[in-house]
Amino acid sequence: MRHSVVFALVFAVVFAVAGVGSVSGDDAVDQLIKQVLAGAKSNSERAAGLYSAGKIAKDTPEIQVVLLSKSVEYGMKSITVPEARTTVRGAVELLGKVAPERSDEWFEMNLDLHRRWFRMCKSRDEKETVAGRLIELQRSNGSDCGSKGKWSGAVTAYREAYSVASMLKMDSKNELARDLRRATHFLGVSQKVDRYETALKAKPDHAATRTLLLNALVIDLDAPARAVKYLNDDVDQAYSTYVPLAAGAPGDLKTDVCRELGDWYYKALTPRAAQLSKTAMLVRARGYYQQFLDENTAKDVKSLAAKMNLSKIDKELEKLASAGMPVVRPDRITFHAKQSMAPFKAGKKFDSFPVQKDADALGPFSGSGVYFNQKTGKDVYYEIHTSRPIKSIYYKGAAIFNTQIQVLNPRGKPLAVMGPLKGGNSWAEYTLELPKGAGNHVFLKFRNDASTWFYINTITLKK
Repeated sequence: MRHSVVFALVFAVVFAVAGVGSVSGDDAVDQLIKQVLAGAKSNSERAAGLYSAGKIAKDTPEIQVVLLSKSVEYGMKSITVPEARTTVRGAVELLGKVAPERSDEWFEMNLDLHRRWFRMCKSRDEKETVAGRLIELQRSNGSDCGSKGKWSGAVTAYREAYSVASMLKMDSKNELARDLRRATHFLGVSQKVDRYETALKAKPDHAATRTLLLNALVIDLDAPARAVKYLNDDVDQAYSTYVPLAAGAPGDLKTDVCRELGDWYYKALTPRAAQLSKTAMLVRARGYYQQFLDENTAKDVKSLAAKMNLSKIDKELEKLASAGMPVVRPDRITFHAKQSMAPFKAGKKFDSFPVQKDADALGPFSGSGVYFNQKTGKDVYYEIHTSRPIKSIYYKGAAIFNTQIQVLNPRGKPLAVMGPLKGGNSWAEYTLELPKGAGNHVFLKFRNDASTWFYINTITLKK
């Protein structure tokens, strides 16, 4: 009965906002809130009523955001009540879907909820569960801040996450300690860069300051794009040559230039890098060497040298990781199939999709994805390595006929299966959720029993 009343109220508000009713949209929403709250006896009930109304108002996002925000407001007033906490979690999650452009606001709401919840937990099990959520929120926050160069925010986020994990002696505390150490290092470097920039602005001709600034940006922060504007005739020739190239898109680099950049980063910059900045130099060098080898099929001296350096870099990265250094490897997706089916070389990533030239590549999809002429019925594999464990894989494809999609671990054990799919001449989207503990190394397998053709438009990994 209560749900029917709320539905009728929301329906009336939608008409008012659309101009059908006799009152203004704002007044109608205010009236709706008052009527939803009228029968409630506690803040927990008020939060639940507003949450129900918010779910019903799915066709009017503006109204939905107001109702859900109010639900959070009342729920937080009765945070000691379990039902209220559940309501707030649901409302915040729904707000993220309705208004993703305001994700920062909803994140702060969620963080505030779990901080308060953690402080009032009684049992050990509940405390660990809520702590896990709080840590995951702050770890995500720290990673996001770090990717944007906001190292002060990253330090704050990782410090809270580490404090919670350390208090409960959780297994994640060691990894969080490494994240905190790394963020603290880069915060110090960023502050040093700020001082150099200020000093150089005061004395533009001071060559020593310019050199220190370039070293900090290129080696310590791995930010060549930011360093480009500080290049001039007084700086080292290698900087003038390679920094603009490193600042550009790797896909635009010529084959031999990739090898030269690999040499510069590995032989010239890595030895000068601090321990916590060394991994970035090695990863960059590795990426350039790998691109050179992907595009240079000749078995010559240069290729042999690049392969040897790749092997050395991998050993150094492993050594750093075993010493507790946070080693973040770049995501890598490699294609495995028969040569006749390969639309691009092994090692290429999904940020580019050259279409296989074939007379059958017709229709609205030509040029829009990777085309597979699968009339031989062979399986198609992608080997996927990521820096963090994979939670799910999003796939968008077209012209799928009786295709099965599987995710396998390196030993061939199925982790997730979808299909056979009965797609047609239109784009279709699917998400494969992976079980917890799937890891960061899997195989994505496409099997087409109809022995026909299909396109892959997008594959996105959620970590």
